[in-house]
Amino acid sequence: MNQPRNLAYDEVKDHLAVRIRAHTKFANFQLETWFAENLKIPPGGALLEIGCGDGNWFKTWAGCLGAEGFIAGIDKNEELIARGAARKVACRKLLLRMDFSDLTAFLPETFDCAVAPYSIYYADDARETVEAIRSLLKEGSWAYLIGPTERNADELYQLNKLLFGFESDDPTKRRACRIEEEFLPAAEELFAEVASRRVPRMITFPSLDHYCEYYRATLLFRESCKKAGRTPSAGEIADCGWENLDLSKEVVVVEARR
Repeated sequence: MNQPRNLAYDEVKDHLAVRIRAHTKFANFQLETWFAENLKIPPGGALLEIGCGDGNWFKTWAGCLGAEGFIAGIDKNEELIARGAARKVACRKLLLRMDFSDLTAFLPETFDCAVAPYSIYYADDARETVEAIRSLLKEGSWAYLIGPTERNADELYQLNKLLFGFESDDPTKRRACRIEEEFLPAAEELFAEVASRRVPRMITFPSLDHYCEYYRATLLFRESCKKAGRTPSAGEIADCGWENLDLSKEVVVVEARR
């Protein structure tokens, strides 16, 4: 299968904060709770988080690992790594600024768990990345590749077309299919046990202002503004006739045991 290229993405700190806040305050359930209840994270183990951003998941991992546990977080964004390093968590942690296209900084069979929440689909080559993750896991340990499905945020694409008048070529939409289309088959080939499940999830915003704030903090909006050569104001978005306050955020989780 041909691998998508040029899908890399440098996160905007303030935009990430807006989206995280919306997920925390307005979603029908918290992913942190779901992760803590469903991921096999061994107490006292060593966990690798791939694409850790500012460490917003660290508290969840630490709650499972306990005081004797260890988190290694990697991300290529220097500012986000610095913010993650400043987080206080109830276990040991190490953050490294690095691109996860090359994981050779770690010794083989180092980790008891590897988690890639909303990050793995940025990799250039699915099979190489899955193979590298597998090599870092101890025998019997689990990897979790987590991200959106192709139905993710369909409502925003409808709003975007209404506002700009054209179909978006947002690479986020192309990335969303990669977990099931590329990374799942690679995991099935390389790991001893693999399962995949979709987790329905919805954000319901309390007002159109909150909805527009989230929309304006997406790559979809940024790329559309660039293509159109203009940046619509929040008022223009509010005046375009959009009334839906729901946003689908379905999640797919690939679970793979070495």
